[in-house]
Amino acid sequence: MSIQYKNRFLKFIQILMKILKEENQHAYRLAKILIRRSAETNDAQDESTSKSQLKNLQGQSRQLVGETLWHKAVQYLHVYLVRKRNTLFMRLVHINAVHRQKNVEEERARRKKYNEMKMR
Repeated sequence: MSIQYKNRFLKFIQILMKILKEENQHAYRLAKILIRRSAETNDAQDESTSKSQLKNLQGQSRQLVGETLWHKAVQYLHVYLVRKRNTLFMRLVHINAVHRQKNVEEERARRKKYNEMKMR
C-alpha cells in the first residue's frame, strides 16, 4: 500500500470527521472511537496487516456513516485534491516565470556589458 494512498485516506477521514461533527454528533463520537481503536491495533501490527486494517476501517466507517455522508466526503476530497493540484501547478508556473525573468535580466546585463566593451 503506497504512502500516497494512506495520506489520501487520512485526508478523507479528516474531511469525513468534519462533516460528521457538523451533521451527526452521535456518528461522530462512534467514528472517533472506531478510529482510535484502529490506531491502537495498527501500532502493534506490521505492514502486511496494516493494509487489511485500513480496508477494515474503511468498511466500518462507511457502514457507520451511511452512503449519503460517505459520498459527500468523497466529493469534498476530490475538490480538495483538485485545488491542491492547481495550487501546486500555479506555484510551478510562478517559479518558472521568476526563473525566466531572472534569465532575461541576466542576458540583458550580459549584452549591455558586451556592447560597452565593444564601444571602447
